[in-house]
Amino acid sequence: MMLLKKYMNSEFTPLYIIIGVLLIVFVGFEFQLYGDFSIYFAASQDLAKGINVYTYNYGTNQDLPYMASPALAYLLYPFSLLSLPVAAAIWKMANILLLYRLWILLEKHFSSVNWKGKQHRTWILLSILSLSFILYRNFHLSQFTVLLLYLIFEGIYQIRKSKYLLLGPFLLGLGITVKILPIVALPYLLFRGYWKQVLLSILFLALTLFLPALTLGFDFALVLNRAWITSISPTSDMNVFDVSQNVVHGIATLISTLTIDGIGNDYSLSLKRNIIDVNPSIVVGIIMAAKGLLLLSILYVLRLKTFFKDIGINIQSFYELSYILLISPLVFPQSRIYNFLFLLPAMSYFSYLIIKHREGLSMTVKVLLALSVLILNLELILGNFREYYWHFKSLTYATLVLLVLLLWLKPEKFQLSNKDE
Repeated sequence: MMLLKKYMNSEFTPLYIIIGVLLIVFVGFEFQLYGDFSIYFAASQDLAKGINVYTYNYGTNQDLPYMASPALAYLLYPFSLLSLPVAAAIWKMANILLLYRLWILLEKHFSSVNWKGKQHRTWILLSILSLSFILYRNFHLSQFTVLLLYLIFEGIYQIRKSKYLLLGPFLLGLGITVKILPIVALPYLLFRGYWKQVLLSILFLALTLFLPALTLGFDFALVLNRAWITSISPTSDMNVFDVSQNVVHGIATLISTLTIDGIGNDYSLSLKRNIIDVNPSIVVGIIMAAKGLLLLSILYVLRLKTFFKDIGINIQSFYELSYILLISPLVFPQSRIYNFLFLLPAMSYFSYLIIKHREGLSMTVKVLLALSVLILNLELILGNFREYYWHFKSLTYATLVLLVLLLWLKPEKFQLSNKDE
């Protein structure tokens, strides 16, 4: 009894409970749901047969392209030797472990915070619950976003703290191999002076991308990588306006739907959503300019006076990473709801401010945060009406509001230093 009482009083108990509940839910109710994992599973089997996976569609209705790297399909080959139900179940269980380790890595940035009473537990719950539906969709679809976040934070942590020079760069190179999103970590590390580790990450990335050449030949591996780069290029025909799927969110699809009358796909609703009608060639320029401004805003967050200087693992570095990760699904093409799990660090930062610096937040900020969290999880509430959520790109609006709030609520505004009393 004493042991149980001690365990229940542990500061990490809420996290254990959350993970335990997730484990029960997904093993008990979603064991037979494979989600997008079936796409990766089938692509891995096809690649092993020497088939160009970028010339086929996958999924239940055979209407979804494979858009991850050829190296990922190659690395997943051991899974393809299992039955799909077993492979998907293993992957979901692995994601729970990755989520746990990810949270531990996030917490390291707040090690100097003096939590009082139940503040720490409340912070964990607020952070997780603010993105509960997006987190659910990641598990439901058996996606790779938890892995990507883990590889980013583990890679950067190992680069900053580990005595093993190669471990961090290897993890980041592997992350970019899985999906392109973790590439945002490389310019950040370069800004912080880790140019050797950036070069090593690029080297590991190049080596990993050509793993298929070991059994499929260099020429075929080159064809596959070119096809992959084309599929994710922001200037490709499918990605420039980013409206090939209703469920896509981001700055390109938002601008396109606001400025081009009737743009969409065969499944788009007939409801009008453009406010002006602009020549598509001009819209392309507007989209590129908007993405450029978002990327340039990172310099404002990073503070140029600290160029080529590392600032360690603290709230300031966490804030910087939070901002970079928040804008990532906005600027990268083909961003679905599960990619917006990249907002988890930002939501953890906001939750921290609410708990420790609530008096410094205006009522306007609090209302905007509450509305944004509501919109982030609105697809769950809407149910069968979620097509309207997709049609009007509500998730993109909420993310842009959070972006503005994050720019406004910089650590120095609250006089946060490495020591937070």
